[in-house]
Amino acid sequence: MKVSAPAKIILIGEHYVVYGAPAVAFTVDRYNHITFQELEGEVRLEGKNPGFGEFIIYPDGRYVNAQNRDEMRMFIKIYQRIIEKTNLNKALKAVWSSDGTIKGMGASASFSTALALGLYKVAGIEPSEDELFECAQIGDEYAHGGRPSGIDAKTVVSGTGIIFKKEFNPVQFTFTKTKVVFPKETGILIVDTYRGKRGSTADLVKLFAEKHNISKPPSELTDNERAKLCFEYDNIYKNIIKELTESGNPETLGKLFLDSHFLLRNGGVSTDEIEEVIKLSINNGALGAKLTGAGGPGGAVIVYAYKKDFENLKNVLNKAGYNSLDANPAVKGVGVHDKKN
Repeated sequence: MKVSAPAKIILIGEHYVVYGAPAVAFTVDRYNHITFQELEGEVRLEGKNPGFGEFIIYPDGRYVNAQNRDEMRMFIKIYQRIIEKTNLNKALKAVWSSDGTIKGMGASASFSTALALGLYKVAGIEPSEDELFECAQIGDEYAHGGRPSGIDAKTVVSGTGIIFKKEFNPVQFTFTKTKVVFPKETGILIVDTYRGKRGSTADLVKLFAEKHNISKPPSELTDNERAKLCFEYDNIYKNIIKELTESGNPETLGKLFLDSHFLLRNGGVSTDEIEEVIKLSINNGALGAKLTGAGGPGGAVIVYAYKKDFENLKNVLNKAGYNSLDANPAVKGVGVHDKKN
């Protein structure tokens, strides 16, 4: 049984979402897969993951992995959770694979969702969306070093677009499903700016705050202070939403993406590599571009362009040493996409 879960991209709202501004994320047609096979012998989960090789997880939490990678713990917790909630009593082998994704596309949430759904399916149970969300959150918590906002997990599990917003007094998160549609004949490339170092999301959130002379946690700011910080972004966001239709204006949308990026650059979270990718893209026919995710060293960039220009842009970026891939809004969410009898 092959279970697949989509990757995701944050389209707009990076960093400002921390202060209560809305952000938009959506799933893309790049999938992460786990293929399950039943084995003989004692209950266990044998796995093969390209990132850290072969491993075995037992129901009591013991695991065997030559590389002793800490990322294993996300899978242990998910496996134990499902063992406790079901009558899963089979020995299984699980092999990880991917269509190809890069940093910032929600790999931990995607693989965690695929693992959870597969284990529940083997146990003969159809899990709720809320349960898959909690399992994906477990994965993200270990991947990011703390309880995440939930935007990655919610987007992956929903299989569509999400408008995500943080509310204050009390602090809570709202998720509204939406459909992300680009103007006709246009789409996005995702570009990896990795040069041997990745920036920490926590460090970049801190840097963004420092650039805006913010010394208090977002929850301790007044509503007016948060609104003032997000004012420029909110105007850009509203105009981007207007253009995200088949009949939207590509040139206008491209400029709005650049405007969004300039705000993030002024917030200190861009890099020379991100700026180089954006300059190369615009100089070679792209309509717009912006960083996606936290930014910083090794951050990813969205390049918005006419699809007819994708190959030329990929070649230009590749010659400059940047890996890129095209990504369309996903047409199917997490599920059993292939079954072997």
